[in-house]
Order: sequence, then C-alpha cells, then structure tokens
Amino acid sequence: MLTIGLKGIKIKAPVGVYGWEKMQGRKYNIYIELHLNMDAGAMKDSLSNTVNYEDVYELVIRESEHPLNLVESFSALIGQRILENFQSVEKVKIRIEKERPLPRANLEAVFIESEFVRK
Repeated sequence: MLTIGLKGIKIKAPVGVYGWEKMQGRKYNIYIELHLNMDAGAMKDSLSNTVNYEDVYELVIRESEHPLNLVESFSALIGQRILENFQSVEKVKIRIEKERPLPRANLEAVFIESEFVRK
C-alpha cells in the first residue's frame, strides 16, 4: 500500500447554509490522503505509475466552485470525483477545516473528516 498526501490546500469556496457564505465564499483548508494499492518499492520511476498530486489539486480547485450548503457534501463530492478519476486509488481520506465558522465567536475552525473506499 502506498499513501500520497496533500496537506493544507487553501481555498475559498461558496459552501455554507447562509446566502452571504455562498456570495462571499468561506476559507477552507483541505487535507487529502490517497491510498493506492501498490508497493512503493516495486514502482518504476515514472509519473505514469502513480497519481499525479497536481491533478488531484486541480480537481479540488474545480470542485470548490460548486455552491453547496454543507461541508460534508463538499467532502463527498471531492471523494467521489477522486475515485472516479484515479483508478489506482483504493481509499481516500479527506479532512476539511472551515476557518472562523462563527464570525462572532472565538473559534479558530471546525472540521469534518471522511473516508471513501472503492467498491
């Protein structure tokens, strides 16, 4: 098993239940773990034998343009798209942190973590 991680993708996305959140966008930090069913020691030194994390990053940026109500839905969308687009990925773990979720509260962030497994 090989794990590839993307740590701290910083985006602004129209995700939230309030209209102003969709209009202004909210700041999110995204962490992704890709679990590939391959032995890192047996790999050839070629990008075609793995998942290009630049492609995963671009996928996240594209999917962040969709207005959604829930961070959970945002995570599910990203997880499903990764499994659809990268056949060597067997499992995806996603953590999404929403910065300053309550503007008047002293709360740095809330987060959700989810896992998606290829069937």
